[in-house]
Amino acid sequence: MSIIKISLKALGFVALVASTSVYASNLTVGGSTVSVDDRQSAGDNAAYGGSSYNIDQMDVSWSSDNTITVDIFTNFTGSNNQNYYNGRNILFGDLLIGVDSGSAFNYAFNLGNMRWNRSMFSNTSSGGLYAINGTYSSSDWHPYNGGAHNYGAVSGRRTGSELGSNNSWSVSGGKISFSFNVAGLSVFENASTLALSWAESCFNDDVHETFAIRRNRPVVVPEPST
Repeated sequence: MSIIKISLKALGFVALVASTSVYASNLTVGGSTVSVDDRQSAGDNAAYGGSSYNIDQMDVSWSSDNTITVDIFTNFTGSNNQNYYNGRNILFGDLLIGVDSGSAFNYAFNLGNMRWNRSMFSNTSSGGLYAINGTYSSSDWHPYNGGAHNYGAVSGRRTGSELGSNNSWSVSGGKISFSFNVAGLSVFENASTLALSWAESCFNDDVHETFAIRRNRPVVVPEPST
């Protein structure tokens, strides 16, 4: 094979790699919902502690009015969240968000001071979207170190006031949902990537993904020349 042919093939391969997204999923603003399987489906270990902690999938959508909705389907939001675990109530975890931040997370949807208060399970008016001091994993944010749960970490790492509007979260049998509108937040509106990560507060299982953001820009048709 000639050097020219080899060079052309090499250039074609480079172009193919360059045109392929390095992220597993594309998330289109105003597009359809994208589903992500949990880490077990990717070959990782099953949920630690049994099926009651298992995460099935995460559904994500970004509407044309800049409302981001994240639904996480997990047994952890079933009847188990009303039970006691080692003498204490089982708690939910905050949603970590990375916007053009590489491998770090620079925002979080905080569920408020869940602590050990059972009534907080239905208090969806607490919490909200905040900038945070950065972290690199859900396990760093919600660690489990020899029985020491770090539930209060988000309160100490929040920076500034609540961001966005119409921030809400809800829990139903088998699903926890987050919804927040980022209209007017340029860092979100101009973002090229969005990373999401959620884990139970005790980090028995987690689900995460980094999306390449796609926007449906209007096509400008040039005027015909005379």
